[in-house]
Amino acid sequence: LSRTPYVAPAPLAPVTPIEGDLADGLELPTNLSVDAANVYFLSTKLGGKLPVTRVMSCPKSGCGNAPTELARVGLIASNIVSDGAEIFWTEADVHPTGYVLACAAAGCGGVPRILAQPWAPRGIALANGLLYWSTEGRAGPARIQRCPQDLLELRV
Repeated sequence: LSRTPYVAPAPLAPVTPIEGDLADGLELPTNLSVDAANVYFLSTKLGGKLPVTRVMSCPKSGCGNAPTELARVGLIASNIVSDGAEIFWTEADVHPTGYVLACAAAGCGGVPRILAQPWAPRGIALANGLLYWSTEGRAGPARIQRCPQDLLELRV
């Protein structure tokens, strides 16, 4: 078996943002989703006993160091997607139970709606009125699940 040694490519020059920073002074911003008006992202503050993740929004024109907090969660939020009217994201606990949650793009008073409660949800996508999410396989096989967006809402 012949092996070709790995040759690293030449370093690239740093990319300069097109119009400067959209937002700054953030705590670990990850997982972006963009609609016609806003950029949505998860911002996780580490430290203390558990991380705290916030669902944030910022107009595409920019918001400096003052993005809008839409919701705050004590679980580990994984991914986020928006259809322009609502933001959807997945959260998994350390157990790893989890949730698929939603908040209106204009805000939900910090209290998101629970749409589904799958085992350890991770990825999330939205297409043609269907919301898709993936789950880990700790309590059985890993899955990709879907549901019509208008039928989602856990009845408690």
